[in-house]
Amino acid sequence: MTLTSRTARLAALILLLLVFTFGCWNRVELSRLGLLAAVGLDKGQPPDAVRLTLQLIRAGEVKPPAMGGGSSPAVWILSVGGSTVFDAARRAALQSSREIRWSQAYTVVIGEEMARDGIAPFLDFINRYRELRDLIWVLVTKGEAEPVLKAEHELEKIPAKAMDSMVKASYATSFVPAVRLHDFCLALSAEGQEPFAPGIEVIPLEETPSAEDTEGGDRSGVGSGGQGKQRFTFRLRDTAVFLGDRMVGWMDDRETRGLLWVRGEVKNGIIVVRSPGSEAGDVSLEIIRAHGKVTPQLKEGRLVVRVEITEEGNLEEQLSSGDLTKPEMFSQLEAAQSQAIAAEIQASVDKAKELGADVFGFGAAVHRRYPQLWKELGTRWSDEFRALPVEVSVKAKLSRFGLTTTATWPR
Repeated sequence: MTLTSRTARLAALILLLLVFTFGCWNRVELSRLGLLAAVGLDKGQPPDAVRLTLQLIRAGEVKPPAMGGGSSPAVWILSVGGSTVFDAARRAALQSSREIRWSQAYTVVIGEEMARDGIAPFLDFINRYRELRDLIWVLVTKGEAEPVLKAEHELEKIPAKAMDSMVKASYATSFVPAVRLHDFCLALSAEGQEPFAPGIEVIPLEETPSAEDTEGGDRSGVGSGGQGKQRFTFRLRDTAVFLGDRMVGWMDDRETRGLLWVRGEVKNGIIVVRSPGSEAGDVSLEIIRAHGKVTPQLKEGRLVVRVEITEEGNLEEQLSSGDLTKPEMFSQLEAAQSQAIAAEIQASVDKAKELGADVFGFGAAVHRRYPQLWKELGTRWSDEFRALPVEVSVKAKLSRFGLTTTATWPR
């Protein structure tokens, strides 16, 4: 046998060994994993500093019944206390039969009491942990986070998936912001910018029938004394405003959209104004596109911030019988739309000043344009912000009026 053939056989043998030796050496079977869908953070009861709630996916229940899925809930809720978030996360292993994987989490929900006490120490683990993506959504709830994670959703088997979809679809109204963990932490560490996050609240659903009801008992629940189990779902509502790592208050939907106008983050939505002229009724104007610009200026030695908004919309609905397609009517509608936008911005600025929290990033704009002035104002910016004059200019334009030029309205 020649040296060449020996070498070839040896090489083939080595390649064959490599195929069987290497592979998924660190493979973990899916049946041994507990996939995390959502994380809840609440203030704990002493001696625990934090209460961690985990929404874990039960993979066997996610599939439709025809494919072998069950009728049990698709998620399992696990609540654990601990001195720190990491401590509570490790203690969860004492109750879970599977290795918990954080990489699939959609959202982190923070209870209001914890948010008001300061969340930086608890976000440190969430932001540092290598398995958790920094693209998950941050939500704050009025109350505790645990009931939010226990609530269900009628269209999704995994409630956290519904939260994810709802946040992504929030652009349709621009009444709540969409804030990822990465952006929240950047705002937390930035100069002249305070963090904010969308709010989420639990609301009741219909009651499920009791056992006696399902077995032919008194379905009204009166004669048998059996009561159904109260069910809950959730919805996005309002915006939590922070000063540093401490939550200081809420903005309602109108104030929130004012905030998003200034930040140039309004993508869509509806503005309802009164019909111009003598005809009574409302008109719905759809927001098509918008742009916001913030410019700090020094006027006679005094710092002023100018906010300029340009917006384009369409006439989508009218509840009056007047002909709104006439040029003079269009001009009046554009003026009404500009006034409505300016009012939302002013309401947002007033609430932010009341809370002393510059969620608009005015301070960051001052820092960029007047760095020397910022050295003087930056250390007391919260107080300076409360007294800061803000000039608002809105230029709104209507482009289309739909498929008809006349109102579908009784004459």
